[in-house]
Amino acid sequence: PRKGYPILSDSNKIGEVTSGTYSPFTKKSIAMGYVKREFSEAETTLCVEIRGGSIKAKVIELPFYRPKAREEG
Repeated sequence: PRKGYPILSDSNKIGEVTSGTYSPFTKKSIAMGYVKREFSEAETTLCVEIRGGSIKAKVIELPFYRPKAREEG
């Protein structure tokens, strides 16, 4: 997902991506965007329209990546 791509729920535009990239830590594409308040709860499943198709997306809390705590050795 890239800046300006529509965020959808049931084929209805409910927001827009503000930034996106590939995350080497999670090995997944990540993005941030604005959506209508009723779609902003964590774990909500949405879609992002990309080049005429759509991909599944999920609302998560920041940060995207939480490293595991190191064990004292």
